[in-house]
Amino acid sequence: MPRSRGSELPQRASPRAPLHLKTTASSEANGAHHRLLVDRSSPKVADRHSPRSPLPEKKRAGTRVAELETKLGKVQDVEVEETKTMIEEDKKDSAAAIEGGEKENPEVVELKAQLIAKEMEVAVLTADNAELKKQADEAAAAVKRADEEAVAKAFLIEQELKENAAREARMGEQLRASEAAREALDAEMRRLRVQTEQWRKAAEAAAAVIGGDAHLVGHHGLAGNGSNGWGSPATMPDDGDDEGFGSKRKGAGIRMLGDLWKKKGSK
Repeated sequence: MPRSRGSELPQRASPRAPLHLKTTASSEANGAHHRLLVDRSSPKVADRHSPRSPLPEKKRAGTRVAELETKLGKVQDVEVEETKTMIEEDKKDSAAAIEGGEKENPEVVELKAQLIAKEMEVAVLTADNAELKKQADEAAAAVKRADEEAVAKAFLIEQELKENAAREARMGEQLRASEAAREALDAEMRRLRVQTEQWRKAAEAAAAVIGGDAHLVGHHGLAGNGSNGWGSPATMPDDGDDEGFGSKRKGAGIRMLGDLWKKKGSK
């Protein structure tokens, strides 16, 4: 346990003079000075003490006062010097005691060294923590940026997928519509081909019928003169009936085409 400074300071005797000596010297000086003043202020008293010659008495009194004042000044100077010396010695003793106390207490020195080491360790740890915190903040910021970029890319990809799906849906609808139109066109073309074939056959049949009638007319006309056939002069119409005979043949051909068309339609 460290000892107190007061106990470590050496006990030494004060070199100053005793208090009663100082008081006596001061009292004597003050009394002499007072007597001098009284002698100067009251000539009656001086005359009463020395009625014969006042000048030697005054001279002796002045000399006494000067001596006392000189002694008083010396005493005061000595006291001031002693006080200064004591103060300087006290300072030196205090410094020596402090130095001696530090030298005599290695525990304090060791504790100070440990404290300095701990402070340095704390400073190093604080710097390391600041660096680690900085790195962690940078890593967190990088991760946040990467997440934001990933989210943005995912959003763009999702939008592209949606657009592609919509485009594919539109293309599918267009393809289905084109297929339906193509099928309708094919059906219409088949119908037109069938109808064209039917019309062709009907036209051929009508042409055959019409051609057969003309052949029959010519054949009957050549069969014999004066006969009652179609080609005979008796049966042939006259010139005024040529127009009526042609219209009848046309009507017969049209009726034949209508019958053929009805038969084709019923089939």
